[in-house]
Amino acid sequence: MKCPRCESDKWLGVLHTIHRKDSTLQTYFCKNCYIEFVLRNDRISGVYRVLANGRLLQIS
Repeated sequence: MKCPRCESDKWLGVLHTIHRKDSTLQTYFCKNCYIEFVLRNDRISGVYRVLANGRLLQIS
């Protein structure tokens, strides 16, 4: 898995994984870009920017 913004995998961390009957949700965080992105069945379903106050801003 690589960050969709910086295309690097060395700054990534998995925040959590949720397994359901029909799908798997994984949330990743890139320490280089300060973005969080959600994968649903190995496809990116949301990209969020982490703001200085800790809130998330959806960017795609």
